[in-house]
Amino acid sequence: MSDPRPSWQRAHPTLVDPAREEIEADLDPGIRPAVLALWELGIETHESCQGGDGHAWTWPVVQFGASSDEEAVAAFRSLIESGFPADRLHKAWHHCPDCYPELSGLQWEVIFLRGDRGDSR
Repeated sequence: MSDPRPSWQRAHPTLVDPAREEIEADLDPGIRPAVLALWELGIETHESCQGGDGHAWTWPVVQFGASSDEEAVAAFRSLIESGFPADRLHKAWHHCPDCYPELSGLQWEVIFLRGDRGDSR
């Protein structure tokens, strides 16, 4: 029987690292391979979600920090070249009035396509 997961999920199995086990356990299974791929590049992720009903985001997303625009674009390109269905790269400042009185730091967001039809919305 063949593996029903998309090729990008089969290509990036969960890595075993005791220091990350607790964090990995909290990752949504549908976005875990992309987060691990970014970690392998040395990219610090801030938030991720596989998207869909019952999730914080409608679509799969990973938010991360980068030291420059070039680093963020390189990470995005690496995801695409590795077969991930990365669709959009956004630069964003977030505002959470209950958390911070001002805008929080700059973050990058990668939005992924989802579903067999490539739906991103």
